[in-house]
Amino acid sequence: MKRVLVAGASGFLGREVVRVLQSRGHWTRAICRSSARAQGLPASEILIADALHPDGLKGAANGVDVVFSCLGQTVSPDLFIMRPGYLAVDIPANRNLLKLAKDAGVQRFVYVSVLHADRFPQVAYLYAHAQVAAAVKSSGLSYGIIEPTGFFSHFKVLLDLVESNRAVVFGNGNSKTNPIHDEDLAGICADAIETGDSEVVSAGGPSVYTRREMLERAAEVLGKPANIREVPLWIPGVISRLAKWPAPRVADLMGFLQILGAEDFVAPCMGKRTLEDHLRSLTAK
Repeated sequence: MKRVLVAGASGFLGREVVRVLQSRGHWTRAICRSSARAQGLPASEILIADALHPDGLKGAANGVDVVFSCLGQTVSPDLFIMRPGYLAVDIPANRNLLKLAKDAGVQRFVYVSVLHADRFPQVAYLYAHAQVAAAVKSSGLSYGIIEPTGFFSHFKVLLDLVESNRAVVFGNGNSKTNPIHDEDLAGICADAIETGDSEVVSAGGPSVYTRREMLERAAEVLGKPANIREVPLWIPGVISRLAKWPAPRVADLMGFLQILGAEDFVAPCMGKRTLEDHLRSLTAK
C-alpha cells in the first residue's frame, strides 16, 4: 500500500485518480481549495488548502510515500474566468508542492504535464507545464511525468458548440489529436505512482481525429448538422495579445488554441475508451 498526497484532487482527473488509488488499496490525502469542491471525494483524508499559499500546506506531506499533482489553472472555455494566468498558478503552486515533498522526505513525485509542452515556449499554458516538469526532473526525487494529449472531460464543449450552432475550428480544422478518457488516464497515473522508476509517459486515446472530425462526431451523437465554421488562426493570436493585461487566463488560453489549430498532438495509444462513447454517455445523462 502506498500513502499518496493528491493535489488537484477536486478536478475531473484528480477525482478519478483518487478513486482508482482507493480501489487499488492505497491511502490518499486529497488537497482541495474548499469544502464545497471536496464534496463526494472518496479520499482517506481531505485537507482544505491552497497550494499557492505554502503556510496552509504545512505537514501535508508528512508520512506520505508519493506526491501526485494534476494541479493547474483551468482550461475551461469559460471566458468569464479571466485571471490569473497559467504562469501565475501552475509554476508557483507545483514548486510549493515539490518543496513540500522534499522537506518531508517523500521519495517520489508524479506530475501530469501535457504532450509537447517543451516545444512551444511562447505558449504560456505549455511553457508552464514544461517548467514544472523540468523542476520535477531536476529535484533529485524519483519521478513520473505523464504527458496526455488532452482528456475527455474537457470535450463536453463539443456538444455545447454543436447544440448552440457555434461549432468552430481554428484554422482549417485538419490538425490531429487523440484525447484520452479520464478513467484511462487515471489508471496510467496510478501505475506511475506505484512504480519506483523515473519515467516520462506520453498518453493518448485509441482513435486519432482532426479537430473538425471531433465536432462532426459530436454532431452525429446529437443527430444534428455540424455547421462548422473556420476561424483564421490570426484571430486567437490577436485576442491573446489584446487580452494579456485585462484577462491573462483568456490571453493564455487563446494562445494555446492557436497552437492546437496549427499543430498535431498525437501520443501513443494508452487508452481504451472512445470519444464517441463518452459523448453518447453525456447525452444520455
